Amino acid sequence: MNVQIVTNTLGKKTAVLVPYDVWENFQTKFQKMQNKLRVMQGIREGISEIKKAKKEGKQLQSLEDFLNEC
Repeated sequence: MNVQIVTNTLGKKTAVLVPYDVWENFQTKFQKMQNKLRVMQGIREGISEIKKAKKEGKQLQSLEDFLNEC
């Protein structure tokens, strides 16, 4: 991979240049990881809500009932 590091006049690294196809691949993988993270966070929140509802003695809807509503 042809990666170029850009430095300023003091030699401090200021940027990195990568081939465009490498950048596109990175962006695609990054988007997929963000989507997975959103799903996992949603699952975590759902589990927390279930635990809280059970602790408070609230009646929860079954998955079957939920799916039948859709």
